Amino acid sequence: MIENYYKLVVFGDSYADSGPPESKFYNESYFHRLKQFYLDDIYIQRMQGQDTGVDVDQILNFENLGKAGASSYWSYYNFKKCLDDLNYTIENAIMTFTDTQRLPITCQELAGFSWKNLFRIDKEHVPMHTEVNNPSNSKSKTFWDSVMSSTNKASIHNSPTVGGFTASDILSMWNLIFEDNYAGADLAESISIWSLKKSIELAKQRNVNLVIIIPFEYSLGEYLGKEYDPEIINNHMVITGLDKVSHMETKTYYSKDIVKEVKWKGMHVDTRCNHLCSTNNKVLAELIWKGFNGQTGLYDLSEQPGLNFDEIEDYAELIYK
Repeated sequence: MIENYYKLVVFGDSYADSGPPESKFYNESYFHRLKQFYLDDIYIQRMQGQDTGVDVDQILNFENLGKAGASSYWSYYNFKKCLDDLNYTIENAIMTFTDTQRLPITCQELAGFSWKNLFRIDKEHVPMHTEVNNPSNSKSKTFWDSVMSSTNKASIHNSPTVGGFTASDILSMWNLIFEDNYAGADLAESISIWSLKKSIELAKQRNVNLVIIIPFEYSLGEYLGKEYDPEIINNHMVITGLDKVSHMETKTYYSKDIVKEVKWKGMHVDTRCNHLCSTNNKVLAELIWKGFNGQTGLYDLSEQPGLNFDEIEDYAELIYK
């Protein structure tokens, strides 16, 4: 038996994170569905008298290293760590490459705060010129103050310290490096794109069957460029549109949608695994399964057959305008 052999490992942000094990929806994630696909496939092969070629103990090795709020660099960092430092042999991997402008924080305790950078909101709502980069500028100060005093204020300031620094300290330091959160957007984007390229190189070197997920529609062009690299699409399954499906479920995707608020049942945060309802996680798992069995190309989850947009009532109450 190969030591540290893994049939499947998942890396990424909340679109990879299956959520807390105590959640009643925990087994609905595409990760858990893929595990079951593998076990069912092995069972059928053995019933047919076929040699699966893998020890039964190895088949049961699956791991999910997704972390809600983390950056794309977090995906690459853990992928490389598993292969180089932990000596994993990974047969199949899924990596989600999230918003390109998240902070490349790798500390386990603080990685989930990467999304707090909110570069994209800066670009949409604040003019990009020299005056804005001045920390004393009122718009700049107001923006950063609003980030640090958001609904997650308590968790930011009371999070575990690392080397004597809190999450608030880490974010503030990144803010200074990126010239008050504006001029460094290109640097964060470059690190994210580099993370995808290096992950693909590493997967090829270590013979890992890699499926790539780019959940946010607006990030697709940033990662792949206006003209898609044929090598990526020809050698890997690349899946987009997860965020679109997620918002279509909550009826908050289109501008004409009339939902004012989504109240998650029993919690203040999204209770869906991977931000998708049960059926749509299954559709995604079935698509990924094809990728693990040799299918390549670019696929939009929102265009896949069999999606369901009525199950949201099991997870949340929609408050209409």
